[in-house]
Amino acid sequence: MAKYRFCVGTNFATGIQFKEIVELPDDITEDERQEEFEEWLWEQLDAYYEKVE
Repeated sequence: MAKYRFCVGTNFATGIQFKEIVELPDDITEDERQEEFEEWLWEQLDAYYEKVE
């Protein structure tokens, strides 16, 4: 298994960052690795939208 550090940060004044070491199979493709990262990224976000009047 290969280890990758997944990171995401915000540019807000607080400078919040999320980091996690993720183990993925050695034979994972670049596309599969990108998909894993994107899934991890979306799990870190607490975002929503709402209609305003």
